[in-house]
Amino acid sequence: RVQILRAPASGKRVAVAGGGAEGLTAAYFLNRLGHDAVVYEGSARLGGLLRTGIEENRLPRNVLDYEIEGILDAGVEARMNLKLGSDFTVDSLLKEGFDAVVVTVGGWDTQMAYKDRGRVLPGVSLLIDFMLKQKEGKAGASGKKIMILGGGHAALHAAMDCVGEGAERVHIVLRKTR
Repeated sequence: RVQILRAPASGKRVAVAGGGAEGLTAAYFLNRLGHDAVVYEGSARLGGLLRTGIEENRLPRNVLDYEIEGILDAGVEARMNLKLGSDFTVDSLLKEGFDAVVVTVGGWDTQMAYKDRGRVLPGVSLLIDFMLKQKEGKAGASGKKIMILGGGHAALHAAMDCVGEGAERVHIVLRKTR
């Protein structure tokens, strides 16, 4: 593994709230600039949607783990199972002696996935919502007839899960021909 040289130590400490793609990237480059970076992640594993929302065939977990290990090996520290707002705040991190706090607790896609859309379009959900519920062990779909808009491996995986959960019919609607 080849590491980019680290600038001389700046003496600055930066906390990064969120251990997904944005947080890990920010922490890595802050570290390379000579700052001590600490990532605070609310779950037990780093990676965010890279780990939970992208299928294994598109991003093998061993590749993701290798890249995250490289970031940690470069000197970034990670503190797991700590959530912004309940276990720590921006204020508490600053009082702890951090010079800055970078907040990366979910990109637009994560925020969109957790909004309550059920009242606007009853029975309609994003594929990412379904996948995240499946990863958490919760039933992702309800109903006997399911329609999935879009193809690809994730759509096929979702269709198989729907059948496994008792759907009688699952239709996949594609923009292109088979």
